[in-house]
This record gives sequence, structure tokens and C-alpha cells, in this order.
Amino acid sequence: MLSTRSRLQLVLAGVALVGTSAVAAGCGAPAGPSATPTALATGARPAIEADPPTDFLTRLREQRGLPPLPDSAPRTSADPYDQAPLLPSAGPGQLDPTFGTRGVTIIAFPGRSYGVHGLTVLRDGAIVAAGGDQTFQSGEFVLVKYRCDGTLDPDFGDRGRVVTPIPLGAGGGAQAIATAPKGKLVVVGTAGLGGENELGFAVARYLPNGELDASFGTGGIVVAPVGPARSAGASDVVVLPDGRILVAGGGNDADGNPGFAAARFLHDGRLDPSFGDGGSIVVPMPGGDAAGFALAVQRDGRIVLGGTAEDQGITSFALAQLTADGQLDRSFGTDGVVVEAFPDAGINGANDLVVDGKGRIVAAGVTGNPQEPGAFGLMRFRPDGSLDPTFGGGTGMVRTEFEGSAGTLGVVVRPDGGLVAAGQAWPNIALAGYQADGDLDEGFGDGGRTVTSVGPVSAATGVALQFGRRIVIPGLTGNDTLSDASFLVARYGLLPGPLPECCERTPSVNGLG
Repeated sequence: MLSTRSRLQLVLAGVALVGTSAVAAGCGAPAGPSATPTALATGARPAIEADPPTDFLTRLREQRGLPPLPDSAPRTSADPYDQAPLLPSAGPGQLDPTFGTRGVTIIAFPGRSYGVHGLTVLRDGAIVAAGGDQTFQSGEFVLVKYRCDGTLDPDFGDRGRVVTPIPLGAGGGAQAIATAPKGKLVVVGTAGLGGENELGFAVARYLPNGELDASFGTGGIVVAPVGPARSAGASDVVVLPDGRILVAGGGNDADGNPGFAAARFLHDGRLDPSFGDGGSIVVPMPGGDAAGFALAVQRDGRIVLGGTAEDQGITSFALAQLTADGQLDRSFGTDGVVVEAFPDAGINGANDLVVDGKGRIVAAGVTGNPQEPGAFGLMRFRPDGSLDPTFGGGTGMVRTEFEGSAGTLGVVVRPDGGLVAAGQAWPNIALAGYQADGDLDEGFGDGGRTVTSVGPVSAATGVALQFGRRIVIPGLTGNDTLSDASFLVARYGLLPGPLPECCERTPSVNGLG
């Protein structure tokens, strides 16, 4: 199941926001009821086998790994962010100096290698980042909450941090996060089901203050089998308007064929029997291998799953569409599935999906060839699954190269209908801004691109908007092996105009205060 070509590995080999969009509101928007903060869990981490026994877990381990490229690999020439001139304000694609320190916050967990895999922006502009262990030796869900200006929220968990051991956690920690009604938070990942080689979707729900929600599952946590083979893992989550939880990732069908997996959970954590087959579905993909990473929901409730499919050594962008009740929508693409690759590119794959205001589906990921620098790859599809000829000069595809190997892990629709994609241009954070037709936005960053150097290695793992005026990216930074990886959140400018006063700090050079 794509055991050697997965999400971040595709980005780095030289070749996932529906749930994170902000709702415009002031800093005084209610954050939910107050309660006693949760203490930081510091006990022993759940043990897992050093050599994971299933292809799925191997792939999941690689999905969030950031192995360094050979010394000969091209590196970008970006200047370190903390040595750049301190600007009074941020233009489109420029670091926002009123957030954190020079636009960046870095939170280390001593003795751990933790990175952010996703974030959600709350109504009041606060940010909750979720992630886990980059070494995949621990299945802990790790959350950090920031005030709107990038400072830690001391009323959340233990001084802004929550670490939740997940029973039989499969490693890698939280893969995605979304907001739920009443200010609650839903976080997803992968955990064991108790049987040999059995893995399922792990879902945890938290109260606004970081405590696990005892009304959900067992003590706030659910680990559910997905698909008949009981071999699946979660990569993305959307909380539906009625509060039900839609989770997607990868899994195997009854014959062992890898595909895209989805499940829907009721308010109390039980699988929703009205969805799919008893609450879940696995969609086999064409070819001999597949990996599901992303999830988006159309206005009419139809569900789009995205990721990568491999056939005869060529990996492609792959999509599948489900009806609102979890059945394959055979009116989409070819019998419910779309597989597309960039011309002359042997390695392609979608890492994130977003649906724009016209119902068009944007898939963002990576494109390239082995032993050659990869690039940001974007495709836009019409609602029926066909490539959109109004995007990418009639092709429906856009390739954006950087200095060094690059790939995107997140995409978001701008208020003007354009796009922002975020990921990595080895070994730095990279963003690109696009107009609605897919052309680079020359007013964004440096001719449409932004590269930010934070430490020896850094990457953005997603992208979201804050009040529709600022870009917020989750990520990680660390040494060349990421053995000391830290949480990273950064904010960039997008549209002119101030945020609520509590969202903008006096630009500072040192510390978070």
C-alpha cells in the first residue's frame, strides 16, 4: 500500500482545509465553558513494534517522516527568517511580524520529536495545532493552542499544551484536527484494534479547554475498525454541520486491495450505521497500490476523497467521490473514480483537497520524476470529475517549480477565488499564490512564491486562513534528521487591513513576549 511512496516522502524524494477554515468573528467570541485544565501527560509512551507488521502502518510511518536527502540534493538559498529585516507589516506572502516572533512560533517538547500535522482556526482567531512523533515511535496525540497573536493560551491544557497517550497508538500521533459544535475539537490518527496486524481509525474529541470529552467514546477516545480487513488509518477529518464526524484515510478491502477509506461517527462516537457498510467504506483504486490522504465535502453533501494511486510504477493524483450516505458515486469520473498524472511525470500524488465556491475540486500535491527535483502540483476538476479547462491554460493542471525539490501538503481558496498552496522546497517552508485561473500571482511573495528558512530543515504541512486576511501554516522544524523536531506555526500576509487588536502584537525580535 504505497509502502515506499507516501505523502511527505513524495515531497522529499525529488520526485489535507475544509476542517481548518476560519469563521470571521471578533476576539471576544465565546470559546466554550471553562473547566479545570488538563495536566500534561508525561508517562511512558505506548510501545509499538520497531518493525511495523503491516504495509499500511509502514506507509503511515513514512507519510509523516522527513528523511534528509543526500548531500548532493539541491538546497534553496532562502535567508533565515530570524535574520530578515523586521517589516512593519506583511504584504501578500510575507511573514507577518505581528504574530509570534517575526511571524513564527516554535514550541519544543524536551526529549521528543514532535511536529504539527494540521491546525484549525477558531472563531476568535485562536489556533489549535495537532501533531505527534516524527520518529513514529509513539502514538500520542499532541495539541498546542495559541492565542490569535501566536502566544500560548495558558488556559488550555498545561500552559497551552496537551499530550494524550492513545491506547495501542500506531505511531505518528494526530494527523488532522477540526472544530466541532460548542467549541469542541476532533483529532484523528491511527491505533491498533487489539488483534494481530489490525489497525483502525483513532478519533478523540476534546472540550474547549483541552480536556478529553467524556461523552464521546470511552473517556473521549474511539478506535474503530474501518473496512472488512480491519486494516486502515486516518489522515483527515471534517465535522459536518449536524456535528457528525467524517474521517478519511486509507485501508484494505476484503480481498486485501488497498484503497481510500472513510467512516462517519455519531455524536457519541459510535459508527453511523446509515453510512457506507455499517459506518464505513473502502474504495479500491485502479492499479496495484494506493494511499488516501485528503477529504472534502461538497455543498450538497457529496464526499470527495483524494490521494495517490499507482499502476505499473507510475503514481497519479487519484480521487473518489461518495454520496452523502457513503456509497460510491458512479456519476463521478469513471465509475466514481478519477486518476490523472502530469504528462511525462512518473511520480504524482494529491496530499490535500479543497472545494471552491463553484463546486470545483482542487487537488494539491507533488509531481516529478525519480532522481529529479519535484514541484508543486495542482489539478482542478469540475464537479463531474473532468479536468477543468479554465485552469492551467486549458490543461486543468499547474506545475510550480522552486529552487530545490518541492511539493505541497496543503491548499486553501482565497476570498478572491485564487489559491494558496503550502509545503516544502527542500529544506525550507514554501508557499505559492495563484490567481483563479492557476497563473502565479505576481503580487504574492517573490513573483508568486515564498520560501522561508527556519532551522536546518523545516516544512509546512498544511494551510488555513485567519479572518480571511492572513495565511496560517502548521509545520515543523529541526535538525537534518529531525530527531529534535519542534512544533511550528507561522503567519503570512494576504489581504490588507487590520485584524482585531488582540490578534496583532508589537513586532518583536526576541522571545514570545
